Amino acid sequence: MAYSYNHDCPFEAFITNLGKYNEGELVGEWVKFPTTPEKLQEVFERIGIGSQDEFGSVYEEWFITDYDCYVDGLYDKLGEYESLDELNYLASKLDELGDAEYEHFQAAMQISDYTGSIKDLINLTDNLDKYNVLSGIEDYDDLGRYYIEELGTMAVPEHLQNYIDYEAYGRDIALDEISDFTDYGYVYDNQNRFEEYYDGDRENIPEEYRVMVSPEEPELSYEEQQEMDSIMLDEATSLAFDIDTLMRQASPEYDTSNPEIFEKQEDLADILINAHYRDLKKLVSPIAEEQSVFSPIAAELIKRIDEFDDHFIGDVDRKLNMSRNLSFDIDQLFRGYDNEYAAMFPDEDIQQNVLFEHLYKGDTSQIKTGLLNIGREKDLREEISPLIDDLEKYEKHFGINTYTVYQIKSGEDYRDYRFEGLDYLEKAGLSVNRENYEPVYAAPLTPGDTLESIYTDLNLYRPDNFHGHSLSISDVVVFQEYGKETAFFCDRGDYKEVPEFLIQENTQEKPEISQEDKGSITFYAAECMEFPTLGEYYENLTLQEAVDRYRSIPAERMNGIKGIGFTLEDGSIYDGMSYPLVEGKHIDLDGLSLVEHFKESPLVREAVADIIRVLPDLQIDDRENYLKNAEISLEDDYGMIDGIINNGERGTDKEVQTDKPSVLGQLSQAKKECAERKPPETVKLGKEEPEL
Repeated sequence: MAYSYNHDCPFEAFITNLGKYNEGELVGEWVKFPTTPEKLQEVFERIGIGSQDEFGSVYEEWFITDYDCYVDGLYDKLGEYESLDELNYLASKLDELGDAEYEHFQAAMQISDYTGSIKDLINLTDNLDKYNVLSGIEDYDDLGRYYIEELGTMAVPEHLQNYIDYEAYGRDIALDEISDFTDYGYVYDNQNRFEEYYDGDRENIPEEYRVMVSPEEPELSYEEQQEMDSIMLDEATSLAFDIDTLMRQASPEYDTSNPEIFEKQEDLADILINAHYRDLKKLVSPIAEEQSVFSPIAAELIKRIDEFDDHFIGDVDRKLNMSRNLSFDIDQLFRGYDNEYAAMFPDEDIQQNVLFEHLYKGDTSQIKTGLLNIGREKDLREEISPLIDDLEKYEKHFGINTYTVYQIKSGEDYRDYRFEGLDYLEKAGLSVNRENYEPVYAAPLTPGDTLESIYTDLNLYRPDNFHGHSLSISDVVVFQEYGKETAFFCDRGDYKEVPEFLIQENTQEKPEISQEDKGSITFYAAECMEFPTLGEYYENLTLQEAVDRYRSIPAERMNGIKGIGFTLEDGSIYDGMSYPLVEGKHIDLDGLSLVEHFKESPLVREAVADIIRVLPDLQIDDRENYLKNAEISLEDDYGMIDGIINNGERGTDKEVQTDKPSVLGQLSQAKKECAERKPPETVKLGKEEPEL
């Protein structure tokens, strides 16, 4: 059939490679729906789904950047993470409609309650008999005349027809019906039953409408697979051994409750291989937080757990695991502080599955707003803060688009900021500081959303779960689109972008730190940053020595990605901990910024600036202006902020230290220190082992 505007399909979707998008490259293609599995697979191949990046990781995920719809009202109903099978099912059902039915569908969408999902729209195509359309009826006067003259609902003598208020009569009729005037005429709900033919289970989509063929991952040879499995098992076994050893030294309770050492280590290795990292972190984190002699070792093991996840576990498994953990934590918080919630959802497993499904589909905003509301109502801001952080990390990692509304905190301390524009703040010497704000509402960011439409929605059509004040001057709206944040200040008559809002600064005065108090930093160079033992590895180096070693490692015989890392010795919980700085041709300042201590450390900041100066060809991953912040804190002259630290003479190179001890060696030393001195009051030995 032929659609309006001479288009030959109900809609098109621009399918984009998510991995390449996160790398800063838009690779995608328009696809007309309905389509076929063969055509869709060809599109996947052209945009790189199923191919590998330079590090061997497979591009597995995609999203829909935009739609071009030729069905009136359909554009705002479609999201960026819709099932391609469901989209094709809907397009096929629309394609099967005749011209009159097609117009009938468009009219029905304007009044139907069944348009909130692709599932509803699919079912709507089979329930058009629930909605009557009176073509040619454009207003209440037309409606009144139609009912009196055509349907004969009222007998009016000819000599009285000019005295009838047809418009008022038509308005009364419309008030008694679920109805609206559309471009296709007057449409109303005739109260017939709405039948659900499709239940939303994608397995029940008829085979002829399915188009999803999972892209084939590059097959490994038997030998390659055996080698990969062996490396994974070795690393899991080694990490499990180190975790178990630490716990037996740091927690007598753990040692007592797990007498079978070998069996316990096997259990820990299984937990790693099955991607239950949260359980392991819960076990080790208390040790890292105690500020005891064991804390640096625990912090290093947590880092190794994360590295194991990054190297061996794919995004699909990671998403399943993160969704599962988040749904459990969120349910437990609500259940612990909200009696109504606990009464409404008595079965924990069922409710956690519901939360899991919402998270996995990308429906995070309503959950986030629910957390924000209970945090404000019951003064649980500190309790919900870690969950909010985890949710935002989840959204960024998997490219879930949302917007969040921030409003000035309550209290006299923030009175000068509330409901004031940028001009006033600048004249008063004030800034748009994130520390003065709290998030109050979150919602999905759809393709049709703008700052103006959000303002209208929140002020005129206020959502039930929006408990902040009406969107006003001084409020900030943060867009999160495909892992990138943009902040906008609600000013007088307009919105102004405020990138400074996204930089969280500690406003407390910091004491001057002498060079001696800063500690020291050494560097290492490795042929394989993931597994240093696989090739050349040099540690306890100066920066220049590490760079020379890095340059000398030939690329043609690399066992992995060569790079440079650092080890900080500054008396913090990160003392003795190794961290990657350069991997391949990249320096990941975004990742470095996630560790607040590294972000604030003058030693690390100086190292970052030096490494960029020495290796100018590096690709810098820095959305948070780490380098700029480093320069601001280190340059003698602000006019010299150019990506290079230009201050006067540098200190002499650090002395080469002896070989760094192993985990067992560190534990042995820690045990000696425990025996020689009384443990600090903050050390809490004998904690109960978290359940795994």
